[in-house]
Amino acid sequence: MEHLAAAAATGAGRKRRRASVGSTEHYEEISRLGKGNFGAVVKARHRVTGQTVAIKRLTLDDADGGFVEDPMREASLHEACAGHPFIVGFHGIVRNPSTSRLCLVMECVDGPSLHDYLHHQRRGLPKLPEATVRAVMWQLLTAAKKMHDSRIVHRDIKPEKILVGGDHRAVKICDFGLAMSLSEAPPYEQAGTLFYKAPR
Repeated sequence: MEHLAAAAATGAGRKRRRASVGSTEHYEEISRLGKGNFGAVVKARHRVTGQTVAIKRLTLDDADGGFVEDPMREASLHEACAGHPFIVGFHGIVRNPSTSRLCLVMECVDGPSLHDYLHHQRRGLPKLPEATVRAVMWQLLTAAKKMHDSRIVHRDIKPEKILVGGDHRAVKICDFGLAMSLSEAPPYEQAGTLFYKAPR
């Protein structure tokens, strides 16, 4: 697949580079991993290679007149941050032949969200050691630096958008649906989750 990073760095008026698009028929769905306001994420296996991935199906309907996710835009922003150990890996784009809708294929992190992990920790288990908290914060700040060095602002980092690896040694930021490139011209739309926004 052609590199999409250049698309994230281009201005709003420039044409994006073409990317090869696969098909969802190349994957066998295993289970649903989660559902959000803009779509669902499923765990799937590539029929030929056997690789396990996460496929994000976007819902593009905008019944409330709010922000609508653009899969090509999200893919370009994700690709611009590719290869970082604390950001969920991006594998490409696939099209569902029955609906013609585009889906994002990403690394499947075999673990809960940080939100779910912390929720289970409250049930009588000892608090996380300070060294663990410091390590997690270092990983998140390192990931944020990678995004900012790529001129990308996530705009919605919260425990639900942070995945805990299966070995519980690393966390990874996911979901670039509300992210933006600093090359986009202002004005910028309000984005993010109210409870995690700084007061105005």
